[in-house]
Amino acid sequence: MAPGARASVARRVTVGIGLCVVLAGCGAAQDHSTEMPVGVSDPALVERVPFGDVTTDHCIAGTSTEDGLVAVAACDVPGSVPVQQVTTVGAGAPEARPAEQVVHGYASASCSGAVVDYARERGIPQTGLLQIAVISGTQWSGAQTPVVCAVSEAM
Repeated sequence: MAPGARASVARRVTVGIGLCVVLAGCGAAQDHSTEMPVGVSDPALVERVPFGDVTTDHCIAGTSTEDGLVAVAACDVPGSVPVQQVTTVGAGAPEARPAEQVVHGYASASCSGAVVDYARERGIPQTGLLQIAVISGTQWSGAQTPVVCAVSEAM
């Protein structure tokens, strides 16, 4: 990276049907035994809520969606990650759902500001932060498609 160039240095994880590490590429199938350590291991502590009900008072409890629902848990539960922002994929998104890699790109781009804000608010570098962008694997509403953004310092 050229000196002075602005680039996102946060690790990015985008969630749709499964886990997709943007910098490493996406596979068609997900091996849940090797996912990054994001998520609550006790299913009894997880609640699934509609995207429209998720707020910054929630914490993400896993790296997948089910039937258009987001897995959340109490923020003091190990493996949960605080929601920093709830947004949409925004202008420029097509009306019809694009290929999954493109969906993940829109979700990741939508959450990049959450990483910047998280680091700025805490006076820490963006380097090493984990960005999680949760988007439904079944719903698409063009520019208004919801994205839930979570950020964590250590995973």
